[in-house]
Parts: sequence; C-alpha cells; structure tokens
Amino acid sequence: MLFSHRNSDYPSPVLSNRVLEMDPSSVSDAPSIHNGVNLLEYRDLNKQRLGPYDGRVAAHVSVGGTSCYITTNTDYVPGLPPTGDEVFLHQDMRWGPDDPTLWPHHYSETYCHLGAIPRRIGPHQDDIFIMWWNPGRHDFVCPRTGHTLMRGLGKLSGARISALSPPVHQLLTRCEGYINCFDPPRRPVPLVPQLADSLHHGLDRLCSIPATLKRMVLGVTNVQRTFLELYGLLDWITVYQPRMTDTSRLGGASDVDVVGVYTMDPLVAEQFHRVRLPYWFIRPLSAFHKDNILRVVKPLDPVNLLQLAVVEGFPPIKGGPTLEQRIQNIHRGTSTLPWYKNPFASGHAAKTIEMPAPRPSRAPSAAGLSVGKLSATSKSSTQQKPYDRPRPNNQNRNQDTHFQQRNKFAHFETPYMAAALPSWRAALAAVDTSPTPLCGPHPRNVYVFPEPAFVIGSDARCDMYLHHYQLIRDALL
Repeated sequence: MLFSHRNSDYPSPVLSNRVLEMDPSSVSDAPSIHNGVNLLEYRDLNKQRLGPYDGRVAAHVSVGGTSCYITTNTDYVPGLPPTGDEVFLHQDMRWGPDDPTLWPHHYSETYCHLGAIPRRIGPHQDDIFIMWWNPGRHDFVCPRTGHTLMRGLGKLSGARISALSPPVHQLLTRCEGYINCFDPPRRPVPLVPQLADSLHHGLDRLCSIPATLKRMVLGVTNVQRTFLELYGLLDWITVYQPRMTDTSRLGGASDVDVVGVYTMDPLVAEQFHRVRLPYWFIRPLSAFHKDNILRVVKPLDPVNLLQLAVVEGFPPIKGGPTLEQRIQNIHRGTSTLPWYKNPFASGHAAKTIEMPAPRPSRAPSAAGLSVGKLSATSKSSTQQKPYDRPRPNNQNRNQDTHFQQRNKFAHFETPYMAAALPSWRAALAAVDTSPTPLCGPHPRNVYVFPEPAFVIGSDARCDMYLHHYQLIRDALL
C-alpha cells in the first residue's frame, strides 16, 4: 500500500493490508513451551505432507481466558479478529480489522466465502492490483483544473477511473454470466446480484458525482472492498466449493492468494486443507496431542499493519456483536454515511448511526429549565434565531446606524466604486422606496444580489459579506 503526506483533509500514514502481503522472514519466533506444553515435542521435519491438524507454524493465544494454540497451513498467524457491536471508519477510509478483505475472520456459514477473498501478494496481480491502491490528494480533480464547478468538491481523476473500470466491468460480466445460467425455479446466490449492483453503482458515483476529498476516498475504498468480496464469492461458488467433496485432493500448504479464515471446527479445517485455502485452526492447549508443528511464531498485531485511528466526522455504525451483523453493517455502511453534509441536520454529531440524538455542549442550569421542555425564561434569554443581527458594540454603533438609515437605492459614494452612469443614477432615483411587504407573488424593493455597499469597504462587516460571497459565488453563477 502507498503512504501519503499527513494533512487535515486526508490523514496519514496509511497502513492498509500489509499483513496480506506478508514476507515469511518477517514473522517472529515465539517460545514453544507454554503452560508446560511443548508444541514442538512431536515435530517431524522429514514428513512429506502435513495433515489438516498439523501446522507449518503455530501460535499460543488466549481466547476468553482459555489458553489455546493455533495451527495453520500458512507461514504466519494473524492476530484474532475483533469483536464488538460497532464498526468504525478509519483514517484511510476503510473499516480496519472488521473488514474481511483486510483481516481474516472466523468461518461463517452465512458468509462462507470470506476465506476466498483475494489478498495482495505482489505486482504479478496486475489485472486487479488497483484494488489495493490507496487514493490520495493528487488523485482528486479539483476546480483549479477546470473540471468541476464548486470549490471544495471534486472527482476521482480520469487516469484512476480508467484503471478501476476494466477489472470492475470484467467482474460484472462474469457475474452476469453466472446469474444467467440459472433457470427458474433455480436462483443464484442472493448476495451475488446484491454485491454486483453495489459495485456497479459505486463506480458510477465515482465517475459522475462531485464530492469532498474524504468522501471521494470512501467511494474508492467501497468499490475496492465490494470488488474483492464479489471476486471471492464467485471463486468460492464456482471453484472452491465444488472441490470440497473431491476426496482425491490431498491438500497441502496454502498456495492460493486469498485471505483465509479462523475456525474451531475440524471439518472446516479438513475442507480448507483439501483445497489449499488458508485456515487457522484454534484448539484449547489441553487438546494438544501429537500434532506435527514445524515452527512456533508470534501472532501478527493489526496495530502494526493496519490503519486503526478513527476518522473524525463519520459516526460508528452500531449493529450486533456477531460477525454476520458486523458484515451487514459494513455492507450498508457506505450507503448509510451521507455523501454531502446534511443541511437539515441539527449540527450536533450523532453518537452512532442508529442513535442520532444530539448531545448538549454543556449542562443547562436548573433555573432555566422546566421538566421536559424549556421554560419561557430560558427561551427568551438563551435561544437566538439563526439570522438575528448581532447587537452592535460601542465601536461600530455609529457605522451600523449609517447602514440602516442610508437610502440603499441612492448611488453609494466611495473611492472603491466607479462613478455611476447618469442613466443608472436616474433609474435608482426613480425606484419606489415606500415600505412594501417582502413576500407575495411579486415582491418589490428586494435585491437579488447584495447591494454594493455590503461588499465594498474594509471593516469587519464587509469582510464577512465578502467571505460569504466567495463561498457561494460558484453556485450563484
């Protein structure tokens, strides 16, 4: 994965997915004896083929206070996957170790394809290597290039779109072929068209809709994650699952570039061993009995391999503690998070997506509150309308009076403004300045744009109007 420079809009460093391209030489050895059990006691280096319960490497772990050991057909042992009822978006705009495309998880009957998701190995995966690339600011097409209208919004660069589109379209074509091979009443696996639809629309949004830098990066990572899961799902259905019942396959070391799974089920270990999918078989240390283990290593820590710092402005998504519920949260996470800032929101950050109750910034005094609602005293003294004019102080009181009393349809005399044409002076003098309502089908005496006096000058009030005008200028034009 790439590293990018630290800034407020796109925090760094980005440390995504390095565990999935692990160099076996970087795995550290660990003591073989734990609680009086020596995992290397029955080691046989001359054995030609390891069985499903043996381990090329093994590791000691503690699960729920129970001392366990893990055996695997790979050369490393990733740390145990996380648990909890919330998933968090991290500063690389990915879901961290909760994401099964970034970190192995326990085997699930509902999502049995997670172990077949591709993992990053090296440049030899040129056809889909873009799915492990981290977007940065230099990939963000901003207004100074002339390709977008609004300041602060932009799109993914055309070069990156051109790199993402071909593998996505090839995978969608493969999905279409799989779906079309079913005749009623047979149906494809429901998750296939769901992921295909999400992938198709995710790429369309990247190509069509401007967004902030963070939201653009989130759109890219969503397309990448959906692509990898859909790729693994199709491989599981069409390649690996049919091989599970092939008794002629003898298995062996993992030779497939996929993520793999944790399991405590011997049947799953046997099946994954047979088709050479990576697996990590967890058992209590008391169950150790003549397993041939070649090496004992330390589990890899996701803290050193993934970006775990939580990004600001994106509340966690709360669901349930099970793996299936967390996967569902990730599936709907990108569609739940807003593409733009909600103009109707109260302005307070929600604690979670499911519980958007705003929290007061400070505790109100007892004198100003009645039970369940604000008292009249509190409403009149503490609440302020959003467009109330600030009360002038002694320094600008005379200036504000000048703005209030001046005839806004008279020519504004200032050295910063060019002299008006005689015809324009006459037109302004002919305007009816009598009081009229500002509503109705045809209101009069209303400026569509701020009058020149508001944007000419050097005082703080004029500076404020100039600042607001610059923010909305593109939209007005």
